[in-house]
Amino acid sequence: MINHSPLPQITDRTSAPNFFRLNYNHGRTHSGMIAYLAELWQADNEAPLQSLIKGLGLAEIPSGTYLTPKLEYENIDLALLDEQDKPLFLLEMKVDDAEGWKKLGKQDLEKWKCMESDVRAKYFSGYGDEISHMRQTELYTLRHKMAHGENPRCAFITLGTGEYEKDFDSCGKVWKHCGLERFVEATQSIELPADELFKQWRWSLEKELSLRKNCFPGEQAEADTEEDEVEADSGDRRGLLPLMRLGRIRRGLLDRHEVNKLGYRASVYKYGANADTIMNFIQPTDQTPGGGRYCEINSNGLLNFKLMFFWKETSAEVKEKQLRLFQQELTETFGDAIKLKASGKYRKSKTAGSLNVNLQANDLLPSNGENIHSITQNIATALQSAQHLFKQTPTEA
Repeated sequence: MINHSPLPQITDRTSAPNFFRLNYNHGRTHSGMIAYLAELWQADNEAPLQSLIKGLGLAEIPSGTYLTPKLEYENIDLALLDEQDKPLFLLEMKVDDAEGWKKLGKQDLEKWKCMESDVRAKYFSGYGDEISHMRQTELYTLRHKMAHGENPRCAFITLGTGEYEKDFDSCGKVWKHCGLERFVEATQSIELPADELFKQWRWSLEKELSLRKNCFPGEQAEADTEEDEVEADSGDRRGLLPLMRLGRIRRGLLDRHEVNKLGYRASVYKYGANADTIMNFIQPTDQTPGGGRYCEINSNGLLNFKLMFFWKETSAEVKEKQLRLFQQELTETFGDAIKLKASGKYRKSKTAGSLNVNLQANDLLPSNGENIHSITQNIATALQSAQHLFKQTPTEA
């Protein structure tokens, strides 16, 4: 259970900005603080690091173990090594980014080709023999022979908006995921009452969680925070509150309405030079020659039904035909509620029509007396009604 007591009063924040808030989106800011706890361990204060390890749901490190923290250890954000330089703890830290893909080196490919098929099936995401890239955490699993029993404690931590892009899972349960809420709880179990550095870091984490939980009006006083104040307080993180709002809606769509069972993969992220805030519902079977159908909510606050043209060779005539077919089916599904878009110029994607779900443009706050729960219901109902539009493959002819 999260401790909802008042946040620690560390400094006058009007005159002294919090370093950890201003650098919050830099993963090394947080990895470095965990390395700091490891240094305290070496200075005979083991309790803070041990409390964090337990809070993350990992096995305790034996008392008296010699630890050396290494940032950027073989591309992993943080490693704690024992006196034989063997990793006891590996940590991959994400803030406003999500897990990426890494290119396999020559030695990686040799290990992969020698691996037994049953081990591959248990610990990896269905790659074939001829691969060039692998998920970050799975590549680290391969490199450190974790699929063969040499398992350090492995944590994949998400502390920011990257948590909204996709839900993390680990084949073989090698990597333990810890999101912001659990991480805050873990830091609140640490007792360092006289350590100003640690207290400021913990305050920055609690502030992030408070913003996330109270980003819609009427939830708590924190919701009255002005967007420009939040961005100034949080470093270079434009559009933070709108992104958090879509992230909260995404969570409701997955947990309460189970839109994933309808074939939708809800993903929230920023895109483009202007950092447009997007919740994308692209479906696994959308990449068709004539144009893939998908829908998304972006900064206009509407549920937009779109075509993505993956193939450069697709002619304007085919694009026009696919657009008209999509618009006809949207009208049959939603009637006058769907606002169709003129054909105009075709780029990589094209909006066929948009549906009002009562989200305001830009700030993505509810309009017309709605709240987060009714907005989520509006979107879930529309997605259910539109499900049949994505089950067929448009023809090119």
